[in-house]
Amino acid sequence: MNILNEKVKNSFSVYGADEEDLIAYLTKHDGKPPSLNKTKGG
Repeated sequence: MNILNEKVKNSFSVYGADEEDLIAYLTKHDGKPPSLNKTKGG
């Protein structure tokens, strides 16, 4: 399960799945991807 209480069907780490699922959720909800937080690598 991820942080959105959905079954994870991917084979990568829990952290990666949660991050990707949250970005997908926010993109669907807001109609655009979330803005970057301006950290290194972001």
